[in-house]
Amino acid sequence: MNDILSSSSSCTVSPPAESLLTLDCTILDKKNSNFFDDVYDIDQLINEGSYGTVFKAFHKGTNELFAVKIVDRVSQNADTVILREVSMLHDLKDIPNVVQLVDFFIDDDHMYIVQDYAKGGDVMDQLMERREKDEGGIDELNTCHLIYALLRTVKTLHQDHKIVHCDIKPDNILLKDSNDYSSMQLCDFGLASYLPKNKRASLSRRCGSLAYTAPEIMTKNKKVRQQIDMWSIGCSLFLLLCGYQAFEEETKSRTIANIKNCSYCNHHIIMSMSSSSTWNAISDEAKELIENLLLLDPKKRWTVNQALECDWITKNIVSSTDKIDNEYSTNTMTTLITTKSNSDDILFEQEPKKGKTSFFSRQRLQRTYNNLFKKNMNN
Repeated sequence: MNDILSSSSSCTVSPPAESLLTLDCTILDKKNSNFFDDVYDIDQLINEGSYGTVFKAFHKGTNELFAVKIVDRVSQNADTVILREVSMLHDLKDIPNVVQLVDFFIDDDHMYIVQDYAKGGDVMDQLMERREKDEGGIDELNTCHLIYALLRTVKTLHQDHKIVHCDIKPDNILLKDSNDYSSMQLCDFGLASYLPKNKRASLSRRCGSLAYTAPEIMTKNKKVRQQIDMWSIGCSLFLLLCGYQAFEEETKSRTIANIKNCSYCNHHIIMSMSSSSTWNAISDEAKELIENLLLLDPKKRWTVNQALECDWITKNIVSSTDKIDNEYSTNTMTTLITTKSNSDDILFEQEPKKGKTSFFSRQRLQRTYNNLFKKNMNN
């Protein structure tokens, strides 16, 4: 680990105590013995956040474009947060809809996380552009393809890797292609946590943006588990379709009150007539998914499997895949898209209902969507 930590310079760093942060030479396929500036040229700024600044960066040898998050090294705790994120990204390599770790450097003053560049930007940027043009939210079909890919990704995180993202929001969903919402990539694992093996144990009450924060995080003695990601997906889906936040008000206290009371219905009613019309224009199937993701009781909130089987997903995805089946009926279908803390402190940065039986094979849906994803990736 000391070799890795000093790979970009002669700095010396004490290794974090947590076993999950034991980063040996396998953290990357090959350890980097260079300085960041020897390998990459920094280009224009992409974004700034509380955990770092993101730039475009060109590889000096290949001129290939990447994104690099540069984080100031201000404390041991800050180093630990970044090392946890790098460790998780390494564990999640080769998952199509998770942003891929390309390279990692450390010097005396900074850490550098080099990742794939998503030329489509983040989904929040697209939503803001539509808002500036007074176009409202994103259309249901594109949103459905994005949410389907996101749910598939979250299913892999929760069930295969026991990871809870803890900060799902449109700002952390990138698009490789701005015209293909199924090309989404989930990014920013700085707040992500591994699920405790003890099912009675709770995750930390750390959270991302308040507007996407689940009510159990704000309530003492409430267990916090992977259901917080499902709440965040519900908030994101509401925003994408309506063009405005489900719970956010002018003050933090009023926003918290809305979340604790799950009063998004009352909230949208008192919005402007155009906003109310936006909600009314949403399909009943989409509303059903939102309503079952935004349930106060985490035990009643839909799981990722139930969300994947909902009528809105099956209706929109099957109609798209059937159209493709008709267009390419003579060809073999090949590929569209597809640690624990008992603290009650809240740090803001940020029996379940069964889904209805779908009228087609869920296995067929997943096969088709996976094949389509591979084709998209290859292009």
